[in-house]
Amino acid sequence: MKIKIIVITFCVALLVNMIFWGGIWYFYFEDQDIGEDSETLIKQEVTSDLEQTLINSIDYAGESVVSIVATRELDTFYEDPFDFFGGQMEQERQEIGGGSGIIVSEDGYIMTNEHVISEAGGASTDFSIVTRDGREYEVENIWFDPVLDIAILRVEDEDGQPPSDIVPADFIPGDEVVEIGQFAIAIGNALSEFQDSATFGIISGKGRDLEDVPADSLYVGLYQTDAPINPGNSGGPLLDLSGNVIGVNTAMSAIGQGIGFSIPVNEDFLDSTLDMVIEDGQIQRPFLGVAHTNLNRGMAKRLDIDHYQGVFIEEVVSGHPADEAGLSQGDIITHIDGYEVGVGDPFLYNLFTYKPGEQVELTVISDGEEKTIDVVLGSR
Repeated sequence: MKIKIIVITFCVALLVNMIFWGGIWYFYFEDQDIGEDSETLIKQEVTSDLEQTLINSIDYAGESVVSIVATRELDTFYEDPFDFFGGQMEQERQEIGGGSGIIVSEDGYIMTNEHVISEAGGASTDFSIVTRDGREYEVENIWFDPVLDIAILRVEDEDGQPPSDIVPADFIPGDEVVEIGQFAIAIGNALSEFQDSATFGIISGKGRDLEDVPADSLYVGLYQTDAPINPGNSGGPLLDLSGNVIGVNTAMSAIGQGIGFSIPVNEDFLDSTLDMVIEDGQIQRPFLGVAHTNLNRGMAKRLDIDHYQGVFIEEVVSGHPADEAGLSQGDIITHIDGYEVGVGDPFLYNLFTYKPGEQVELTVISDGEEKTIDVVLGSR
């Protein structure tokens, strides 16, 4: 009887033990498998969402990207076996250059780089644009930016009217800040051959200055991106993940890899530029009359100042708007009409959303005190 009780007790204990360790195995190890599967599913879902977002944005924004084609009459020699001199010279219109552009208005206006036009320019050079679906329109007018690597073109259809089927691009609002690390998409006519090419990367830097570019334009305060920008992409858009234009692609590093540069643009910059073209017949950029540099923590520490966001005025040009308004060397500009000037933000491009003769309110730290100064902008 005692032996029977012992056997029953042993069996019950074994069963309980098996249930216990079985439960541990299920809730720990099986849970680990479920966790890994869930993590994999989440990664797949995130990748799928990003991929679909890219597809949608590129498809949406690509409608507003055009190829720019430059053509010129060139002498072409044709061989003739029946000609004593072996052939004859004839003039033939040939493609000599190109780039990319952004449709910015239903009235037929296109934004591109100045160098896309000037490098192929000449008295006998004609320009046209080609849309994504192959429609071609002749460029009738060109306006050049006197400071930036920007040009505005106007195209017309065969009836001398703005094309009815072009789609303007969307630009980011003037108060939206582009951040280092955010995704970026570049679209353009890569190598002037592969239309509607798209590349993907991030904003890898802001406020970049290019001092060794052999051109008359000013290359300062640029966005840096690792989204590949190839020859022929010049003048095309740099986009955010929603398909909004944040920059105009303008240059790439000849020695580095994944280092391209884009001119910061937004709705305000576009509106002021188009207003000057339409109302004044020319692009004029305002002049404040200061030499400045972007503040950061390191510079603030060297200068022994408490404020580390904004732009530090290194020099005030005598007799110009900043001088007349009372700005001084050592002042720090923190806001323009209430818009904060942050580290690496394109102060110059914020300024360029205004026209010469307009008044702006600057918030300034001067001798440790904050004050506002009204400045009437001059002309370059």
